[in-house]
Amino acid sequence: METKEFKFENEASIRTLMNKNSEISWFILEDVSNLFFPANVTIDINYYLDDEDLSIESNVNIINEYGVQRLSYIYNDDNFKNKRRWFLEDVLPVIRKGSKYSSDEANQREIMIQTKVKDIETVEGKIQKTNTTLSELKKKLNNHQSELKEILKTDIRQFSLLF
Repeated sequence: METKEFKFENEASIRTLMNKNSEISWFILEDVSNLFFPANVTIDINYYLDDEDLSIESNVNIINEYGVQRLSYIYNDDNFKNKRRWFLEDVLPVIRKGSKYSSDEANQREIMIQTKVKDIETVEGKIQKTNTTLSELKKKLNNHQSELKEILKTDIRQFSLLF
C-alpha cells in the first residue's frame, strides 16, 4: 500500500493508504481522531460508523473516506470546521487526482458532498445568528423587566395593581 501524509497547519497530520490499483483511499483512524477531536473528547465511533467504514491493515485501524466525512461532522467548533474544510477542499481533491477516482458518478458524488457541506455551513451560520439575536432579545427583556420593577418600587399604588 502507498502512504501519503497531509499536514494541517503544522498542528496535525492525516495519513492515507491506497493500493496502486485501487480506487479506494483509507485513512489511519488514529490520525483522523487526532485531527477532528480534542484530546479530552472520547467517542464511540461504532455509533457513527458502519462496519464497512472500518478495517485493519498491518495491525493499524483504518477508516474509509465516507467514515472520515461522517466523523468530521460530530464536533463543531470553529477550529474543527476549518479542519473539516481543509480535509474536504485540500486533501480529498489531491487524493482523487492521484487515483482513478474520476468517474462521472464520483464527480456527481463530490458535487453532492460539496453542496451538502455548504448547506450545513449556511444553516450553522443561521443558527449562530439566531442564537445571537435571541441572546440580545433576552437581554432587552431583562432590562425592561428590571426597569418595570424599579418603576413599581417607586410608586406603591402601581405595585398594588398587580395583585
